[in-house]
Amino acid sequence: MIRHIFTMMWNRKKSNSLILLELIVTFLVMFSLIALLIYNFRLFNLPIGFTANDNWTITIDTDEPLDSNVFTGLREYTEPTAIINIRDEAMQVLRQINGVKALHTINSLPFTTGGLTTGAYRNGQTEFVGVMLVSEGMPADIGMKLIEGNWFSQEDTGQDWRSAVISKSLRDSLFGNEPVLGEEITSTPSSNANLRRYRVVGVFDQFRKEGEFAEPRHYMFLRDPLIGERAAFNLLSSFSLLMITEGVNSGEFEQQLYTNLSALQSSLPIVRFSINPWERLQREHYIENVSPIIAMGIVVAFMIMLVGFGLFGVLWQNVIQRTREMGVRRALGATGSSVRKQITLEMVVLGLFAVAIGFVIVVQLPISGYVEALEWSLFWSSLVVSSISLLCLCAVCSLYPSWSATKVDPVEALHYE
Repeated sequence: MIRHIFTMMWNRKKSNSLILLELIVTFLVMFSLIALLIYNFRLFNLPIGFTANDNWTITIDTDEPLDSNVFTGLREYTEPTAIINIRDEAMQVLRQINGVKALHTINSLPFTTGGLTTGAYRNGQTEFVGVMLVSEGMPADIGMKLIEGNWFSQEDTGQDWRSAVISKSLRDSLFGNEPVLGEEITSTPSSNANLRRYRVVGVFDQFRKEGEFAEPRHYMFLRDPLIGERAAFNLLSSFSLLMITEGVNSGEFEQQLYTNLSALQSSLPIVRFSINPWERLQREHYIENVSPIIAMGIVVAFMIMLVGFGLFGVLWQNVIQRTREMGVRRALGATGSSVRKQITLEMVVLGLFAVAIGFVIVVQLPISGYVEALEWSLFWSSLVVSSISLLCLCAVCSLYPSWSATKVDPVEALHYE
């Protein structure tokens, strides 16, 4: 049976080669979409390490940039008295609003890219890390999970090192199985003039500031010296306040925020306030990342539908051209089931050839490392799903043509020209 199928396919190699080319292109497109879907599905199911509910960020911008000293990739700014007063006035206004549970300083919005970065150096190894500058109690208030040590406190003030709480991924990368609490990491090798020292006081499980669709990365939390030391790490002339609320109606609460901050802004014309609920930022993050996938999925679905119609038409044409052959087979005693099986198997074999050729093409991606995110587990998962999908498409497209072939009357078929 198999030998006969290959013989018949070879006899129609010209038309089959066009079908094969169409199937190869379809497989490559399927593989790309399925790999993208699996990749984002895996990211989405990883914990982000914090909660977005009832959290608001108030960003305060001024027209005048602050003087800066750049070191270790971070910018340290000494605030003018006016900036301190603006911050203090804003915090006072926010604390008076009903429903405000806690108020913290923070240097970067969640569910957005960008932010502060620095190096973390230890024993000849340097890791690139994101930096969050926050006030005491902020990580616990947004639901972050501490797995070793403690969060920083005011007791850490005035040392020649800064207390740091690092992510588990950074701990594993720099320390492995060694003890980490009380150990020191630096921003650069010790011979560098811009050396900045950090002492690890705690380790947290996970923090994915960029959101559910971002790759996990190393993070380090530092105590924001805005509280107590009156100096801050901030970008240009802006700083942000994180407000934790409890039992409020989002729409009414946001309107109250605008009213109170507008009154403050009227007396401070150089200041601009912006209000960003974390739930809204998370929703916009979803839309930004899911929309391209949906658009690509729609395009691929139309392509697969067109390919399916094309395969159906080609197979239907082949059945018509092979009416005499089908009649001879039926006259020699072939059952309708065996005729259906032959046509379906021919199509599935073409699909297997397409998968094999497609595999040779796509396997170059993880081997070469050209697509960094396409690691081997993702590759094999995508290959299996796309292969099964293509073979199912081939089988489905052959159902009606193979059924119609069984309806050929042997007597009429033998007279068919």
